[in-house]
Amino acid sequence: MLKVVTEDPSAARPPILELRSIGKVYRMGEIEVHALRSVDFSVRAGELVAIMGASGSGKSTMLNLIGTLDRPTEGRVLFAGEDVFARPDAEQTAGGTDEAAGSSGDGLAQGHRANDVRRVAVPVDGARSKHR
Repeated sequence: MLKVVTEDPSAARPPILELRSIGKVYRMGEIEVHALRSVDFSVRAGELVAIMGASGSGKSTMLNLIGTLDRPTEGRVLFAGEDVFARPDAEQTAGGTDEAAGSSGDGLAQGHRANDVRRVAVPVDGARSKHR
């Protein structure tokens, strides 16, 4: 079972990250593996979060969806209220919103290596201005 533990210093702040009814199914021929089933999760600015669970509970799958390295089979991933997989622009593809989410990643899913300092500095500056 996947367990999400949060410590919320200010419940009045709007969520900066939300997963709504997220599901992820991996298909291998006729076999379906349900890695996540109807997960709801949110993180507010300044909140500390730990994602814990046994092996195979969906932790890595959830983090891959949050980091847009993979797409959910069902549900929505929202960053600052925007569905990151519903955008019509070129950055809609998996791996396209890592700069906005503050992920430095390893660049493998994107097929290139970006400047890690820029990848971290841009979202920190943006988060400061958006959530004041």
